[in-house]
Amino acid sequence: MAVTHAHFLPDLELIGDGDEIDAISDVELAFGIELDCTDADEWVTVGGVYDSLRAALREDQRDAPDLWPRFAKAIGFESGVDPDRIVPATKLLAPLRAGRYSRLILFSAVATGLAAIIYLLRH
Repeated sequence: MAVTHAHFLPDLELIGDGDEIDAISDVELAFGIELDCTDADEWVTVGGVYDSLRAALREDQRDAPDLWPRFAKAIGFESGVDPDRIVPATKLLAPLRAGRYSRLILFSAVATGLAAIIYLLRH
């Protein structure tokens, strides 16, 4: 089934805390290959990772009819997104959104505050 423009995922909902590395590792594991990390600066979109995957595969595997569906399932596994909605233009990382990070920011502030209190108590 073709994905219409209105239904494709704009991003994989990865936030850049290492989850993008896990997503890349899921692709490597699914295909039994190691991607060339020198290409990482081109991995802004899923299509960039897919191009690197195709380059890492044997020539006879690059045009397999199930290659994209298998890839989409692997790259989307970490975030749990619907692989049928992933297209080459889907970005790896989600844009910063205040609501999405509010808990992380609050946790960081609390941890920093606790560290400061412990430091002051010990000195």
